[in-house]
Amino acid sequence: MNREDRIDVGALFAAHPFAEKILRTLDAAGHRAVLVGGVVRDGLLSAWGRGVAYPPADVDIATSALPSEIRELFRGHPILAVGEEFGVVVIVAPNAHPYEVATFRTEGEYDGRWPANVALVRDLETDVRRRDLTINGLAASADGRVTDLVGGVADLRERRVRAIGDAGARFAEDHLRMLRVVRFVCQIDGTLDPDTSEAVAAHAAEIESISGERVRDELLRILATPRGHLGLTLLDELGLLAHILPELTAGKGVPQPEEYHPEGDVFVHTVAAVRVADAFVRDPLVKLAVVLHDV
Repeated sequence: MNREDRIDVGALFAAHPFAEKILRTLDAAGHRAVLVGGVVRDGLLSAWGRGVAYPPADVDIATSALPSEIRELFRGHPILAVGEEFGVVVIVAPNAHPYEVATFRTEGEYDGRWPANVALVRDLETDVRRRDLTINGLAASADGRVTDLVGGVADLRERRVRAIGDAGARFAEDHLRMLRVVRFVCQIDGTLDPDTSEAVAAHAAEIESISGERVRDELLRILATPRGHLGLTLLDELGLLAHILPELTAGKGVPQPEEYHPEGDVFVHTVAAVRVADAFVRDPLVKLAVVLHDV
């Protein structure tokens, strides 16, 4: 592991001192405790000078400690009962900021949306390998050292979005992950691994089983990036757009007056309009208005 493959925990803990307390309390009690997910991904991008916002507003922690053990260690703090049956405990810091602490786990058969059951485990690798993408499968200890069990650091360096393990299996488990793939390509200004791309295209029609609310949230997250136009293009190329916004794909081949719109048909024009909006608009709702302006 290179020296630069660490995240700046000094800056992180200055903004989130209670996160440091959680990690060190669990470590001192003999449990393994790590930062996981976006805080590690964005911490590395920041360390490499990629210009991401860091430290993040939210920090997620995973641990070998069971929920009952976490409760005992933090019995002097408010704890929210929001997902303990799935191994998730939310501890509220003195400043009222909630921190999600999840026990390492593995998951049973999915129905395309949710796992049928969750089994709590004591090892990090089992937990990491059930996650969606390699760049989201990174962990970091309290000293900032990154643990990479799935090749996520190399993928992040190359701006490559790749599923962990069998891509088809990952998307069959939770169809929403297909939209997350597009979001992360836009977020890191990356490219999509060919096997992952092929698996998304093969499962694209299954996105219709996901609730409109969950699809909406991911679409807005895509538009919140500086590359919403890339998101629309990729959604179309992967076959997802026709299932979530068929009104947009219906614009293909619909002509416009060349004197006003030499760029092409209604669909091409819409993507071009979002590209312009990406340059100066940050509100995803405003961008959504641009997406739908000709529908």
